[in-house]
Amino acid sequence: FQMILQESDLEETFQLPPGEKDKIPKEHRYEWLSDARNNMYSAHCLAMYDDLQVATEKDARTHKFFDALLLGDMAKAETEFKDIYLSMKSSPLSRKAEIDIAFLVDLTGSMGPYAPTISSMIKALVEKQGAVMEKLTTNFPETEFTFRVAVMGFRDIDDQDRQFKEVVWDSGSHFSEDVDEVIRFSSSMMWYTSGGGDIAEDLLGAISRSACWDAAGDWASPMRFMVVLTDAPAHGLTNDARPSDNYAARHPLSITPCSVMGELLSKNIDLFFCSFDPHATSKTEEELCHQYAAHTNNPDQRQVSVIPLLESDQPAGSRNSGISAIRHIIFVLDESGSMKNEWNGVVNAYNNFIARRQQHQCDSDLISVVQFDETARITVQHCPIESTPRQLSQQKGRTQFHPAAIEACSVARATPVSHVPLVVFMSDGGANDSSAASQEFSSLNSEIRGRTGNDLELYVIAFGQRANTAQLQLIANSSSNGTVRSSSDTNDLSKVFVEIAGGGAVVDVLEAEIGKRVSEAVSDKLTMEFKRR
Repeated sequence: FQMILQESDLEETFQLPPGEKDKIPKEHRYEWLSDARNNMYSAHCLAMYDDLQVATEKDARTHKFFDALLLGDMAKAETEFKDIYLSMKSSPLSRKAEIDIAFLVDLTGSMGPYAPTISSMIKALVEKQGAVMEKLTTNFPETEFTFRVAVMGFRDIDDQDRQFKEVVWDSGSHFSEDVDEVIRFSSSMMWYTSGGGDIAEDLLGAISRSACWDAAGDWASPMRFMVVLTDAPAHGLTNDARPSDNYAARHPLSITPCSVMGELLSKNIDLFFCSFDPHATSKTEEELCHQYAAHTNNPDQRQVSVIPLLESDQPAGSRNSGISAIRHIIFVLDESGSMKNEWNGVVNAYNNFIARRQQHQCDSDLISVVQFDETARITVQHCPIESTPRQLSQQKGRTQFHPAAIEACSVARATPVSHVPLVVFMSDGGANDSSAASQEFSSLNSEIRGRTGNDLELYVIAFGQRANTAQLQLIANSSSNGTVRSSSDTNDLSKVFVEIAGGGAVVDVLEAEIGKRVSEAVSDKLTMEFKRR
């Protein structure tokens, strides 16, 4: 064996680490080498099988493409063509792609209730761990995407030198790859919302100004998006018949919806119009959509994406309009001895829940924590989310549910009237007092329903294989808004916690809609470049 195979052969051919053979007794080396060879063959066969599966899938897609062509279904044929292209191993495009995205934020007084959410909303959209980037990397795994982000605040025409607030970075561009510095600027910009006067704002002037940025590096990426965040109509496009528009007849700079949409199209910029008051902005949305779609510079019939951040029948101007209610979140966490090896994972899931709420601008949430074994203790009480402790110690006793329910209900009853209680109850075991615990939560639920008309939001999580799901279901049944979730390990628990955290309906809507549109635009560009080649 040593005469036939050198050390380098063992490493390169059989993927055996250097010096490994010296650990094997000579009488066992043949068997050892045979096992290594069989493992190599097995891996080779698996690779061949995977390649065959890929080839079969590609063949099926090709048949679908030609079937659609033969049937004259060009829309389906184009869709199948995109799928064929995106499934190819070697992309014809560069492995790197930049995306320019500019946020235009209304800074007038009526936007005050939403100001605290704007910066964290932008961060959630463009950060590397955000949903939009996740969607891109999932759909286009071979391409590395970079967001170049710009932010501009705008007020109305009569605000004069306070009308626009923007920055050109050291790079000489309005756009920056440093998301943190953009967020810092956005946060400082949103400190003071004021001005406006009449009901309409200079949306057209803001869009035109941003589209015409011409500093070095402005709008330099191949994919370009503009996101307008406002609660007001454009001048000349109000729904109100009263004299509430100081420039209803003509913009001082002779800007029109047609001219502004032409500027966007000439720069190949896709527009998202995001409204905090869809009723007030409906006429503006209709006109911008029409002028963009019908413009002579739009042969591809691209569309403006309109994203209502409130339902049209909801009142605007409330901090919580269209956003999940401000919560008092009460964690009830099993810290018994059986959780000894899992406790760090539980604490990590708790921290991920808090991070998710903060990502979705739930900065007014309160956090309480009840930890229990055979006794229960309140370790965090009515703590603002930004100052919530991130470490929780463990006591490691036996499991009893009733003491935990008593303390959790006591904490919930002390919830401020401005907040809505939400209970997250987690255990990996069972106890002989689940019925008593259920009675405690049932009494609390009756009080909340009598006061608010709504049932207690109660999430009960059965952790691991030993959790008594029937007992935990009994606790969940104490509220018609109660539910049992299962998690097999701490990674799964973290996912469940993050799903429960949800919140931030505004950000969820933006992430879904903008992520979808950006992904479609990237897909279109990849496909068109492939066709050109």
